[in-house]
Amino acid sequence: MGVIRNEDGLRKAIQTFDKTKENKIGNLCLVGERSFKTLAKLLEVVNLLMIGRLVTLAARMRTETRGAHRREDYPELDEEWSKNIVFQLENKQITVKTKPVMQTKGISNF
Repeated sequence: MGVIRNEDGLRKAIQTFDKTKENKIGNLCLVGERSFKTLAKLLEVVNLLMIGRLVTLAARMRTETRGAHRREDYPELDEEWSKNIVFQLENKQITVKTKPVMQTKGISNF
């Protein structure tokens, strides 16, 4: 997933995350390993792959260009997408929903 995104690139990125999880992460084990650092690094890799996949899924869902999120196949801002994409873990499954962006007035005093 690069700076300028499109449907095909985002779909391929998701497939790469899925293949990596299936082919690499699913087969990892720490036989005889006693180092907590090694386990921590393994868990970091697993978590980074999951977060990367979720960020890519959110980018694929957002069919517009907004701020640093640039879609060459959707070059315009779409006010219908003035919302946040929220992922949540429920019953060992990741769910996705959108929530409206809370509009706030300027901050006057710190």
